Parts: sequence; structure tokens; C-alpha cells
Amino acid sequence: MPEQPTRLVIFDDAKEALKRYGETFAEVECQFLTFRKPIVDEDCEAALVAFRPHLIIVDLEMGRGRMDGYQLIAQLREVPFRGGVPPIIVCSKFITDSPMGQGEREAAESQPGVVAAFQKFPSLPTADQFLSHSLPA
Repeated sequence: MPEQPTRLVIFDDAKEALKRYGETFAEVECQFLTFRKPIVDEDCEAALVAFRPHLIIVDLEMGRGRMDGYQLIAQLREVPFRGGVPPIIVCSKFITDSPMGQGEREAAESQPGVVAAFQKFPSLPTADQFLSHSLPA
């Protein structure tokens, strides 16, 4: 039986960032479901459950600020995914090598369900870095 593509969900409100994710995963067989708003409403929840993602990537700063990203992570934990909530990775321009940026990484990684937190600039992590945290396809 052929290997199934990895199903990725990306929450990011920046068109340029979504383009960069597409480039990052260009060499990997993936299916994407993207959302540009930091909220899990009824329609979003239905789409997430039907899509059955292997990995969810969340930009921390969507909408009004970082709190929207953290609230989104909490909402994702409430979605009735078959088999439980898939791993969540946070990407943010606030995660850097500075002491403040490392504090942001620690805060993000302390959230239940978050398995990694990466900086978004100057470049995204590689597809392999992301996919090393995903559920098996």
C-alpha cells in the first residue's frame, strides 16, 4: 500500500509565511489545511476533525497579539480529534537566541500539547525538523 501523505494544519495570518511553509515542504508529500484566523469555531473544528492532521503548526502572534496564539492552542486541545490532539509546534518571530526569545520558547513549550517551538526568522526550520515531531502518516 502506498505511503499516505503527511497532513499538516497551519494557523498563520501572514500570506508570506504561508508561502514560505509551502516552499519548506515542497519536496515532501504533504496535504495542507490552512487557517488565517486564531480561532476554532464550529466550521474550523469540523474541518480539523475531518482532515485528521498529523501535525499542527501555530504562529503565536495572530490577530491582536501573542495571547491569541496561546488561546488558539487551548482551543485546539478541546477539539475531539480521533486518537487525541496531534502534536503542536509553535513558530514565532519572538522566539530567538536572545534571553527574552528563549523565555518565549520556554513559555510556548510549556503549553500542554506543544512539542517544539521554533523561530520563524530569518528562516523556518527544515521540513525534516518539523516532521520529526509529527504522528506517523
